[in-house]
Amino acid sequence: MLREGPQPGGALQVTWSPLAPGDTRDREVASLVACLEALNLPEGTILTLDREERLVVRGRHVTMRPVWQFLLGKGLAPRE
Repeated sequence: MLREGPQPGGALQVTWSPLAPGDTRDREVASLVACLEALNLPEGTILTLDREERLVVRGRHVTMRPVWQFLLGKGLAPRE
């Protein structure tokens, strides 16, 4: 969880897995969505080795982004 003052400002999940479709991807997405629901946040980011993808799961926006983009300041969870 990222904070903005006393309030949650975002949710960030980090995984080394490339997150190809399957059990690991499903588990990582489900964990992030559960966090978003618990904190009443509309969107979150999963930092991955090399996967880039956008999903909407149970009304929550999930962005998968390669960690190198995050480290170069490309942001967390932009919606286009």
